[in-house]
Amino acid sequence: MYLGHVGRANISTYLSCTPRVFNGQKGSCTLWVTNRGSSAAPSVTAQIALPPQLRADYCGYFWGWSFGCTTSGNTAYQNLGTLNPGQAKTLTVVFTAKSGWSLWGRHPGRPFSVKVVGSAASNGYWSFFGQRQSCSVAYVTIIPRGLWW
Repeated sequence: MYLGHVGRANISTYLSCTPRVFNGQKGSCTLWVTNRGSSAAPSVTAQIALPPQLRADYCGYFWGWSFGCTTSGNTAYQNLGTLNPGQAKTLTVVFTAKSGWSLWGRHPGRPFSVKVVGSAASNGYWSFFGQRQSCSVAYVTIIPRGLWW
């Protein structure tokens, strides 16, 4: 069976986060989701999962203006809809670096990095053609300061 005439969606992601924050300070992460294929990618959903050391405050660009995104626990979610070939959409989450003695464990007073994971998937028809999902990673370094140090 020849399937060369069928177009393919090709979901790709890029995650960028505030590289360094002091404990108690706000930062953000943005996930860019792009369809690099030749066909539309329907029903694309995106998410950014924060580690426990970062608290998700809200998603979107402005407090109270979520534009369809939601947070649950430490993860931000958004249904991006259909991505046409070459089209990109974003999901942004604003976080606060937690503070407290227990964050540093055996290495008190030293900066440390945590991993943030962003992912996107297309759940539409023709799901067996092209790349339907993608995952990206970024790191945030938390720097101690304030009451605990």
